[in-house]
Parts: sequence; C-alpha cells; structure tokens
Amino acid sequence: MCRKSLPWIGEIQVADVPGRCEPGTGEVNWHGIAKALKAMGYSGPVGMEAFAAGDADTALEAFRNAFTV
Repeated sequence: MCRKSLPWIGEIQVADVPGRCEPGTGEVNWHGIAKALKAMGYSGPVGMEAFAAGDADTALEAFRNAFTV
C-alpha cells in the first residue's frame, strides 16, 4: 500500500505503540520500517510525533538509531 501511495506521502510520523513514545519503547519494528521506506525510495521527512519516555536526548537518540539505515 505504501509503495503505491509513495507519490502522495508528504511525511512519516513516528510514535511507538503502546504509549506514543520514542522507538524502542513499544511493539513497532521502526528499523524494519525505515529499511522498507529506503528500499521503496522514500526521501521525505520523518518526524517523531511522540512523547519522551524519559530523557529527551535519549528519546532523540533512539529515534536516530531506529531510522539510520
């Protein structure tokens, strides 16, 4: 579905489930999603639309690690 919709995707918003916190605090395999987005040619913005589970700098580092492919 994302591949077909790629021309209309303007931004990817990231928040883990449950809790809407940074990657690594829930059930979503964000690194796998990042690899799939790269493989399909997505080059748009990815924003963390999440709450920090603890320290904000640690949350940003978790986001960076999940989306570094």
